[in-house]
Amino acid sequence: MKSGEYLLIKATENNYDDYYKIRSEEKNLYWTGYEKAPQYENFKAWFVDRLNNPLRDIYLMYINEKCVGSLHIDFYDDNVAIGYSVMKSYEGKGIGTRLVEEAVKIAKLSKLEGKNILRVKAWINFQNVGSIKVIEKNGFHLTKDTELKKRFGKEELYYIYALTI
Repeated sequence: MKSGEYLLIKATENNYDDYYKIRSEEKNLYWTGYEKAPQYENFKAWFVDRLNNPLRDIYLMYINEKCVGSLHIDFYDDNVAIGYSVMKSYEGKGIGTRLVEEAVKIAKLSKLEGKNILRVKAWINFQNVGSIKVIEKNGFHLTKDTELKKRFGKEELYYIYALTI
């Protein structure tokens, strides 16, 4: 998908180095609950496994051939769960908002193609104010549901946001 200066592509094994770089940045490690970058080869095996999973899509966003963000879309039941990461040097430039917009477009297209999708959901750590703003800007609403997830050895609260499509 191309729009303006952005290019969103479905990831392939050839994109692994770009994906690894994004996921290994300190901020992205922090919000995903890791203390250090994953071991390169083990993480690559995980990445390839996810690429081959029919219930998960991974996308990468590029600007001028530089990878600036990643997007995960997981299909389950009648929902789509999304997650995204933005390179630190591109924070505050609308990349997160754009990634979530694209996730919603992909979910709607999948629904039109026959998948039974009612909602797009996002689980966001209660302290991740930036992601909360991005999700709300894209029309998601805080549900009454929350979830406790273990992060850095302790349980933390995650808000669940949803958008009906």
